[in-house]
Amino acid sequence: MGQDMWSRLKRLNRSMGNETAKHLVVIKPIIALAFLIAIATPFLIIFSPFIVAVAIILSSIFITSAFQAAKRRIGNSLFKIYSMLFPNSAKTYTEKYENERGLQLKNNCTDPNKDPDLRINFGPDDPRILMNALLDEPNIENLNMSGCRIGDAGIIQLKRLLENNTIKTLNLSCNSITDIGMKNLCTSLKDTTELETLILSNNKITDAGIESIANLLRTNTKLKILDVSGNEIGDDGALALINVVKEHASISSFNLKNNFKMTLKSNLEFMSLLANKEFTDIYLNAEAITEHVSNTTILNNHNLVNLSISGGFKNKEQAYLGSLIGKNPNLARLSLSSTNIGRGMQLLANDLKINKSLTSLYISFNPMDNIKTQMLANALAENTTLKELTAHSCNISAIGASYFEKAIKNNHTIEDLSLEYNDFNSGLFFRKNKTCQALLQAVKENNLYRKEKDIANKLTLKI
Repeated sequence: MGQDMWSRLKRLNRSMGNETAKHLVVIKPIIALAFLIAIATPFLIIFSPFIVAVAIILSSIFITSAFQAAKRRIGNSLFKIYSMLFPNSAKTYTEKYENERGLQLKNNCTDPNKDPDLRINFGPDDPRILMNALLDEPNIENLNMSGCRIGDAGIIQLKRLLENNTIKTLNLSCNSITDIGMKNLCTSLKDTTELETLILSNNKITDAGIESIANLLRTNTKLKILDVSGNEIGDDGALALINVVKEHASISSFNLKNNFKMTLKSNLEFMSLLANKEFTDIYLNAEAITEHVSNTTILNNHNLVNLSISGGFKNKEQAYLGSLIGKNPNLARLSLSSTNIGRGMQLLANDLKINKSLTSLYISFNPMDNIKTQMLANALAENTTLKELTAHSCNISAIGASYFEKAIKNNHTIEDLSLEYNDFNSGLFFRKNKTCQALLQAVKENNLYRKEKDIANKLTLKI
């Protein structure tokens, strides 16, 4: 026992030299900064007290960050010492931590009801811990790893898990996956027969990576939803993928938007695909909305349920905005956030008054003056099907909010109304509280009316 302990201490002594060097990497800049401050302080005091204040703030931020980094490294060193002296106890502690952390990550990534926006932060070791935890679960159907920073290396670690035939929904968006990772991913998925949803948005996929996806689609006959938006796809990759999707029988949702290397050539081919294949979900850039697209792609598609438009409308495209929802009998969700609606608001409001299918409308980040706000509020007052309206960050003033107060009192079907991050306090500071109180009172009266009429769903207001 004594000899064993002595050998551990000798190994520890050799490793301490390396650990000390690591700490000096952090400590040296602190010493240098302190020396610089000591020399510069008399000159700063003479020239400007303001400069002194700024220097002190910046120095404190730098020193705090440096000490936090040193604390982490020292903590790792202490655990390394503990591991050398008591390897069995350290192993038990590590296994216990990884089991608990793995369970937490697994529950977060496999729960289909989990909001991806509430995803917990991943540390550098978490992808490996998650992979080990997932391997113990043989029947995963929904795997959401959006924003987990797994990269191409994480795709290799996912290989064993992806080769099973139970996964139906796979979300790998925002993971910095390149063409190399895409090739490995598609190889792992080639024998998966149950996959229905594949989300790969906001990665680093180029035309070479799209070739791997196209080959996967030729063997996978069940895929319904494919999202490759926000990547680096050009004309060659887009056209290759469009040609495969055109012949694919089951795909009902195909998202190619925000691939800014695509030119007019591939965008026109994409429009042709949308016109000839009745998707349930359509994603378009605003500049692609023309009279032809409005009539063929949207109005005549009776399977269309979800329409999402991004980018800014120009004056010409705004003229087609009203026809987007006026005559389509099944459209349920419409997203127009950050599209510069402009004069199209009048057309949109007119259609909202008579529309009988739309349940969700998202128009955030569209600046609205009092006139446009009144149009929208009046339409809401007459609409009888809308359940969700999101209009945050639209510069709605206190006067504009008063129009919503009247709409809330008259509409008894809306369930979620979001007016966050608007300018209710325009002019005087006390107006914000007064406006908010009036809106909340209108909601209270609305819910009391619903209770009296035995209407189950209540109205929730976010301001």
